[in-house]
Amino acid sequence: MSGKLKSGWLVLIVLLVGLFLAACGTEATPTNSASSETVTNSTATTPAQAAKVNINPVVTVTPSVGTPKTGGSLRVGFNVEPDSLDPAKAVTTGGFFCEYIYARLIHIGTDKLPHPWLAESWQVSQDNKTITFKLRPELKFQDGTTVDAAAVKFSFDRILDPKTASPVKAQFGSLQTVEIVDPLTVAFKFAQPFPSFFTNASLYSAGIVSPAAVAKFGDGFGRNPVGARPFVFKSWKPGQELVLGRYADYKNFRQDATNKGPAYLDELGFKIIPQLETQVAALQTGSIDLIGSLSPQDVRRLSQDKNLAVQPVKETILVAQVEFANKAPFNTDINLRQAVAYALDKQLILDKAFDGYGILNPNSLGISVAGWDESAKGYPYDPAKAKALLEADGWKVGANGILEKDGKPASYTILTANAAILKTRAEIIAANLKDVGIELKIRIVDPPPFLATAKAGDYELLFTSTGWFDASFFAIHFKTPGWNGQFSSPELDKLIAQLDVTVDPNLRIDLTKQLQQYINNQALVVPVLSRWSGVAFNNKVQGFKTDTLGNAMYHEVWFS
Repeated sequence: MSGKLKSGWLVLIVLLVGLFLAACGTEATPTNSASSETVTNSTATTPAQAAKVNINPVVTVTPSVGTPKTGGSLRVGFNVEPDSLDPAKAVTTGGFFCEYIYARLIHIGTDKLPHPWLAESWQVSQDNKTITFKLRPELKFQDGTTVDAAAVKFSFDRILDPKTASPVKAQFGSLQTVEIVDPLTVAFKFAQPFPSFFTNASLYSAGIVSPAAVAKFGDGFGRNPVGARPFVFKSWKPGQELVLGRYADYKNFRQDATNKGPAYLDELGFKIIPQLETQVAALQTGSIDLIGSLSPQDVRRLSQDKNLAVQPVKETILVAQVEFANKAPFNTDINLRQAVAYALDKQLILDKAFDGYGILNPNSLGISVAGWDESAKGYPYDPAKAKALLEADGWKVGANGILEKDGKPASYTILTANAAILKTRAEIIAANLKDVGIELKIRIVDPPPFLATAKAGDYELLFTSTGWFDASFFAIHFKTPGWNGQFSSPELDKLIAQLDVTVDPNLRIDLTKQLQQYINNQALVVPVLSRWSGVAFNNKVQGFKTDTLGNAMYHEVWFS
């Protein structure tokens, strides 16, 4: 694997975090806390039984009414205390808060491609090893100091410096040095081409910090952050609340922004409330204004409250899919893999396990990632075709209706975590495959050892959610030996190797689509769906929306 991803162990960590959250029936998003998914009826054993509880969720989306007004404090429920507000040192939850304090050189726009932000333009060298950014003039940090080439170099030098021990360093791959060309021009020099830089440079971890503030606060900078975004740090009461205030001189250069000036809100406050039920109660009594990361069942429940609006967050980098372990017969038999793909009633999985709250996804890539192939058809639900493939492949009906080949029954294990919704998904898959003569035994593992079991390939089939913000996901997930030692595909490795060194965004999109097509044709995995998350807020909240990566755009929010 190339240095870009082989050194990018943090990508793998985030991938596994996605697996863990999916295993627990949760997904954390920047809008709020992770919440548990529950299914009221998880006893269905056949598609017909499962279909009886197919009820599409009620979702109320309240459009903004009138002209935005300035003022007010938005109080958001959040379940975890931030670790740090220093983008070079925040590991997980702190990054959610850094999102609203620090601006970056670029952002990912509505077309899923990089767009100028603090930078007004950039150039890539002929060898793809140097990216030179031209900054906008007269940019200021929240402390009044200048955002210039020196500040950009300072911010990335901190990440690269071993003394910082930055947990986000791996996100910048083969970056070696950052050099000042002139006061508004800065050059990033890489040992090898690193095309993922454009995506990773748009994340909170690439936030540009005020050198003056770091010099002033030293090790305390993580609790006294200063950036160049619309919200200024005001206070932090551990275990209780973190409050940000409006940066009055903010100018918004993002392509996806409606509000080009300061935030409408006076304050943005995050209340630390660990339990979702307590958050819901606080929302319904008016002590907080917004909660997020709602499961489909939470969405349905809160949609009945006339004082609340519930809005889906459809942007997601995750895809829920069935994966095959590196063992016979799945690692050698494409017909068997394709039969599994045709046998799965993906719509039923979406309707039953997710209450219809999501979208069928025929690709092994999240729908918000650049290059996601909207033309892909995937494998429709066609059990007759699955049976025909199996018959042509030499499988014969044996004892108890289970298929056999070469004296071995089509009896396998599907791995799932000890969570009700995951068990429901596995039951539907098992019922689907039983209809075509394949027996699945469901193996349930508690969440902590689940990751180790999954990575070890201790199963034949696995249903989980994975993803990353960029097509570099393919290298860590599929390139030999794959994240879980899956079987090799030299042709796929060759395509990924091309993607690894292709910096041009449009060429990367073409390669990304080729990769999705190859994975689909070979049925290396069986993509099923991309789940939505839900946000609920009181009716006076206006203008709430999220960006392409699913981050809440709180500077657009105002109160009616």
